[in-house]
Parts: sequence; C-alpha cells; structure tokens
Amino acid sequence: MSSLSKEAVLVHEALVARGLETPMRAPVQEIDNETRKRLITGHMTEIMQLLNLDLSDDSLMETPHRIAKMYVDEIFSGLDYSRFPKITVIENKMKVDEMVTVRDITLTSTCEHHFVTIDGKATVAYIPKDSVIGLSKINRIVQFFAQRPQVQERLTQQILIALQTLLGTNNVAVSIDAVHYCVKARAFATRPAPPPPPLSAACLNPARIPARNSCAQYVTTTKTEQGAWREMSRWTLSAASPSSVSCFSISAPSACRRPLISIPPGQEARPLAMPGPGRSSTCWRR
Repeated sequence: MSSLSKEAVLVHEALVARGLETPMRAPVQEIDNETRKRLITGHMTEIMQLLNLDLSDDSLMETPHRIAKMYVDEIFSGLDYSRFPKITVIENKMKVDEMVTVRDITLTSTCEHHFVTIDGKATVAYIPKDSVIGLSKINRIVQFFAQRPQVQERLTQQILIALQTLLGTNNVAVSIDAVHYCVKARAFATRPAPPPPPLSAACLNPARIPARNSCAQYVTTTKTEQGAWREMSRWTLSAASPSSVSCFSISAPSACRRPLISIPPGQEARPLAMPGPGRSSTCWRR
C-alpha cells in the first residue's frame, strides 16, 4: 500500500475495521490497467458471442473494448485506492461550528448484484471540529465510492466513515435517494412513481439540542416546499416507488442513534404524516 496516499490508507483501514469495505481482493489493482482492459475485452467478446451477437457488425465490433475501457477507467475506477481523490483538510481557524451542508450531489453507481445502474443524489452535512474540507472534495469522495459495484446501504456508510475519518469528527450525516435500475429496467416497477421526496437531514451536534429534549426530538434544518420544518425524530425515509430506495446514515449520541435503514420495495411501513401535498413518507423503527 506504499503507493497510496495517507488519506486513502486511513479511509481504507477505517472501512475494513468496521466491516464496510467493498468485497475486493486488494486496495491496489494487482495488474496494470491496459492488461486488465485486454483481458476484459476477451471475456466480453465471449459473452456477446454466447448471446448470439454478430461481432463482425460494425456497430458491435468495438463494443467489448468499449465496455472494458468503461469498466476500468470510469464506472469501476473506485475499486483502486490509488485513484482516491487528493484531499486537503484545512485547520478550522475561523472556529466554524455551524452545520456545513452540500445538497443534491449527483451520483451514478452500479448495482453489484446485476451490474446495472443506480442513479441518485446525495446530501452530506457535517459540523466542523478542528478541520474543514473544501466542498468539491465532498463531491469527489461521493463519486469515488459510487464508482464501484455497490449496494446503496454500504455506499451511504462508506461516505460517512470516510468523512468522519478525514475530518476527525463524528458529527457527519449522509443521505442518498436513488433509483435502482436492477428493478426498473427488469419490468418489476409496475406502478408509476410520484415525484421524489426532499432529501433528509439529521441532528448532528448534541451541544445544540435543548437540555429538556433528546436528540430524537430535535428538529433539523431541512425544509419542505411550504417552508415547514421536517422532524427527523423518527428518521423518516422515502418509499416513493418499487425501484426507489432511500438510505440515511447518521452519527449521533448513543442515546438517540438508529441503525442504517433501507426501505425494501413492496414492503409496508407505518405511515408518518408530513407537511406538503403529495408526499409519501414512511417511518421505520428497529
């Protein structure tokens, strides 16, 4: 791992220690990228021939190589920690102690069960302690972990742990809303999906919670379209469509900590009334 940056090593080790690392043989690729592309091209050629496709056609002739290049250089590039984004944290000289939020981070990942697209958006929030990080670096961390075969629950946790490790604070929250094309593209999404709900925020800093209230009663800073405050005391998540999943990951005091929850398609949960018309929200408890 000598070729990896200090930040990449720290993040990888933190994920391994928590059992949250993506199943892979090594954090650095064992063979060079050009060899990998050549081997994948050969295997993809065999797959396409087994599907009875004519690779002599000019439209298909280069497809195995295009797929190999896409896998190695693009959609699975996050499997190689030598490509971990360069991260520079800055001393919090201004003593910023307000929540820093980056919303609507576009992400595209790949379902590790079927190798089809996961398409969604992330919201990341943290309250600085001794260090702050450039906003673009948050986007790059999200993209790095998205560029792997993934499950959404693990992706959410990986982003959370990476930021906690790099920023030296537990006051981090990550929310991801995504559409899973392993469902949508395979004809299982039989009913139309309503507009996606707003992304969720979370209570992060116990010092900001009124003494008479627990963390689970704290009202956070995400607004609905009508300007009302959304209460995250019950960790409300979206069940918008059979192919849509919302995941929420938070670090909070143990008294109010909840496990990461995802809403499986087709399962029922007790509804929780939310302000604003046309909202479909659910509340899950462990």
